[in-house]
Amino acid sequence: MKIAIGMRDKERVNEDHFGQSKFYNIYEYDGSKIGLKEQRKNPHFGVDKHAKVEDIKEVAQVGNNRQQKTGLLARFFNTFY
Repeated sequence: MKIAIGMRDKERVNEDHFGQSKFYNIYEYDGSKIGLKEQRKNPHFGVDKHAKVEDIKEVAQVGNNRQQKTGLLARFFNTFY
């Protein structure tokens, strides 16, 4: 499973709206650990005020299993925070 974290720049997490992130760090969870796979530039940064849902899904490659994602995010934040 992949998780996207919005970044203000290449090192700092964006604390504003996810769509206003300049970059997205893409992490992958393999069932036992989470690792950074890549950093993607947001093609809509500074251009669009609000990205369309389909565009966000394309950039973040988000899946449709909400329950699985919610549980994973809870485990992720409990591990690191």
